[in-house]
Amino acid sequence: MTFGLLLLLVTACSILAIKQDSRGLAVFGLIGGFAAPILASTGQGSHVALFSYYLLLNAGILAISWAKGWRVLNVLGFLFTFVVGTAWGVLRYQSDQFATTEPFLIAFFLFYLAIPLLPALRGTDPGRRDHVDGSLVFGTPLVGFALQTAMLHSDRNQLALSALVVAIIYAALAWFVWRHAQLARWRKAYAGLSLVFATLVIPLAFSAQTTAAFWAIEGAALIWLGIEQDQRRLRWVGLFLQLLSAGAILVGGGVPADAPLIINKVATTGLVLVLAGLFSATLYQRRASGNLLSPLLVIWSAFWWFGIGFFEIDREASFDQRTDVVLVFMAASGLMFGLLRRWLAVPSLAWPAQMVLGTALAWVAASMARHGAVHRRRADVTRSVLPDRLSHALEFAHALGAWIGLGPRVVVAGYSDCADAADRPHLRYPCRPGRTR
Repeated sequence: MTFGLLLLLVTACSILAIKQDSRGLAVFGLIGGFAAPILASTGQGSHVALFSYYLLLNAGILAISWAKGWRVLNVLGFLFTFVVGTAWGVLRYQSDQFATTEPFLIAFFLFYLAIPLLPALRGTDPGRRDHVDGSLVFGTPLVGFALQTAMLHSDRNQLALSALVVAIIYAALAWFVWRHAQLARWRKAYAGLSLVFATLVIPLAFSAQTTAAFWAIEGAALIWLGIEQDQRRLRWVGLFLQLLSAGAILVGGGVPADAPLIINKVATTGLVLVLAGLFSATLYQRRASGNLLSPLLVIWSAFWWFGIGFFEIDREASFDQRTDVVLVFMAASGLMFGLLRRWLAVPSLAWPAQMVLGTALAWVAASMARHGAVHRRRADVTRSVLPDRLSHALEFAHALGAWIGLGPRVVVAGYSDCADAADRPHLRYPCRPGRTR
């Protein structure tokens, strides 16, 4: 009985407020309307009845917003609806109530999705900036999706589907407002929200490594779009996504021991990040040759290139082979960056090649030291079975091969049989330098 009388009072206040053009009376009626079920509650009521009543109140707010454009009613309705709904969810919601709760969440979301558009559609100055409308434009998806997440708990597939639906809705809204000049101020907002939820779909639906690859590609695409449209915010979002991609690689876990060389989730994702960084560096270089971001992106890409290379070498190469493999990898990397510098016309791409050249002496020295230790016994045996001059010539060839990074084993193989000959004196033919098995 009490609830019915309060509902009647709210309806009467709303009608009088519209007829008398009294905003204060409308606010009074709205507060009373949302407080009515709380004041009359006995703790045993149905959430379906509560949200059905709030649905009627929000329909009234939608009508008043169209007729009068009183924005204060919009924000009050938003606060009461979602605060009371959140409180009920925390205190009473059970997973078996999802089917009877989800329709109301969708309805409330759609209400406050439409309400910010009504003042502009009524002919309000399209250039006007209204903080209330802005809070609803961004607050509605954030609060709505947070409640959806709480209701679905850890069901990542359903959350990914929800994020995809929201992204499609905002993409459609962006297309709609782009065709209406009076809604121009919401174009970037809706497009940005669509991008945010589309980005959110990826980590919900895929693994961390796949997410990293998608984010790297998306970041590079946003940088390209930001440069084409001269939109700084898009470019910064693209850079931020590439940082997120790197973070996803780091937290995505290791590689199984039996994973193939390069064709594994860490290496392939890292290579995607490298390509995205090089693409972005090239774009910034062509946009403004003096832009600091181009060389920074080159350094970023080179860091991940060498990091992935060393990771794979450490994982696949045996201890005795690592120095030689690193030497070959560094030489090939220097050549690659040098060619890219010429083909892409990005001067800073010469820096990784110069770094390789600067550290070449250290890597060659490490290779010579290792080979010197491993093959010292073979060299001693060689001296015992070969003339002194020939023995010294072989040692010089071995050192020269190491210095130019062409695999000392090629030279070592030439006299490896000599060491074996000393161990096996029964061989019929003497050892000959250069002969290989």
